[in-house]
Amino acid sequence: MDSIWIILIIIALLLVWSLVRRKNTATPKLDAAIGVITDVNTDLRVVEIRQADPKSKKKFSNGNWRRFEDKLIFLDASVISSLKEAFTLVEDFNSRIEVAKKGNNLATLQDLPLEKLKGLLSDCKKGLAEWLKANMQSELQNTKRRTWLGF
Repeated sequence: MDSIWIILIIIALLLVWSLVRRKNTATPKLDAAIGVITDVNTDLRVVEIRQADPKSKKKFSNGNWRRFEDKLIFLDASVISSLKEAFTLVEDFNSRIEVAKKGNNLATLQDLPLEKLKGLLSDCKKGLAEWLKANMQSELQNTKRRTWLGF
């Protein structure tokens, strides 16, 4: 009876291990482009929220940008430049939002140049989408297909 439990635990551990390993199935370029475009799309939604409610406490997303910032050399220089400028603004906005939240003075957030950020983010989204459209198929062909166990 004990040996059955041991076998079941081993099988469960193998299944969990295989699911964890399958998380990263794309190429590094695809992971980076998809991650950053996810931040861009999220931030465009935050811009809309902040335009509707300038006192919103919602912060901008930049985790994927931080993670992949140095791995985007495959993109056009203009897209990289727009991304750097946009996420510099995002970091500035987030620090201003944090200060306003701590000081309980959200009225100071009304002068954030959201239109400038929206334009930069739109340019970034366009450049990333063009790269993904042009390269996704070839990048996916370079990936190694895994079995259900993740091997």
